[in-house]
Amino acid sequence: MCSHTLRAAPGTPVSPLSGRRGDDEAEASITHYPLDGLLPPGHSLAFHRGLGTLAHLTIQQGRAVVPCCQQFTEAEITLLVPLLDNYPHHGPYEVLWTSFAWNTTEEVAVTQARPHLQAALEQGGWEEEMRPVRNAISRTRLKLNAMGLDVLNVFQLGSILVARPALRQGLVHKGRARKTRTHRRYGRQAQGG
Repeated sequence: MCSHTLRAAPGTPVSPLSGRRGDDEAEASITHYPLDGLLPPGHSLAFHRGLGTLAHLTIQQGRAVVPCCQQFTEAEITLLVPLLDNYPHHGPYEVLWTSFAWNTTEEVAVTQARPHLQAALEQGGWEEEMRPVRNAISRTRLKLNAMGLDVLNVFQLGSILVARPALRQGLVHKGRARKTRTHRRYGRQAQGG
């Protein structure tokens, strides 16, 4: 569900640390994901594959604003991209596993992965195959939470991007957690002293 892709001009630095140039189209492109229904109107996500950066973009008072930006590792990127590409649908386990293990989501690779995953399921090796994928999804989820997004598991199907409810974005829980720690720290001393 990409709205459009922008490419950096040839010779543009892809990363100030790497010294490489943006001559490779795959690494120099920025893909925009409007994620209709997940983000408010006028908001979108922009993903730069070469830098592994996902930015939340919006327009305020006629100017582009980036309210939040996150950096992802290569392992996290292999799961983030299929989740973004499949939105509003779930990312099937075989697509996520293929992307994570083989760094591709091409249909030929997914078709080759299905018998392998089916055998793992039948022989009791499913957990062993999916554990690294779930670990990377957990790290990806933490970074997406800062952007008001979450990744949910769909039982026996895969994972899907959803909006993180305001209550779970830490707006309420941070204050409640602070009061609880304070109460534990000072409440007992006051009672005992």
